[in-house]
Amino acid sequence: MKDAGCNAARNIVTFACFVCLCLLGCAEWVYPFSVEWDSRAPHQGEVYVGPTGISLPYGRFLLVREDGGYCAIRLLKYWERKNGKDRYATYESFYQGDGSGDFSKTNVKHEKGEVSDFGPGMFLGLFHTWGGELYLKCGSMQLRWGGTSLAAGLNFPPMDRDTKTYKTTDLAPTPWTDISQVNAVDPKIWWYQRDERRWHLYIPLDELWNLPEKPEKLKFRPTQ
Repeated sequence: MKDAGCNAARNIVTFACFVCLCLLGCAEWVYPFSVEWDSRAPHQGEVYVGPTGISLPYGRFLLVREDGGYCAIRLLKYWERKNGKDRYATYESFYQGDGSGDFSKTNVKHEKGEVSDFGPGMFLGLFHTWGGELYLKCGSMQLRWGGTSLAAGLNFPPMDRDTKTYKTTDLAPTPWTDISQVNAVDPKIWWYQRDERRWHLYIPLDELWNLPEKPEKLKFRPTQ
């Protein structure tokens, strides 16, 4: 009798879990989670700075600073296949590793590539799908793509609890469209780090370097 009761309880729990997963799957089908992520994208002419990533219009340079090296990355073209389940983007990157931040030097490494993300984005509302080439390459750096059809983006690396191997990665959005304009040590640039407590910031491109105070202290609510 005891075994029968345990089996019955186990079957009830299993059935309840199955029903919950089905309901989550239906919710995703009715309102895809990709819609929620797209809703965070900036309007045309805006930059989005979030807790875990930065998005900006296609064709604009996003700067990266890590271990004394600098990258300038520009996402160029976005397209989809399989009704949006497979997403692609092309990019070009410039790596300056001598610490100068000067991209006019001959030691700058220039690369072109393609990133991709296969799948609907979420599985049953719980797990992010995998597949494709999610990382951009820029010299010794690998950075995770986070863009959509509405804006290009990069994600901050996850925080590493091991302080001996932890790398501080800073990102900086810019309005620049040509590598000849890029000066990574320009004092007017605002650099951002991953900050789980940061509010969603939506900043017009022409106000990127004219903020009244340090951006991390500003409290901009999402405009969508």
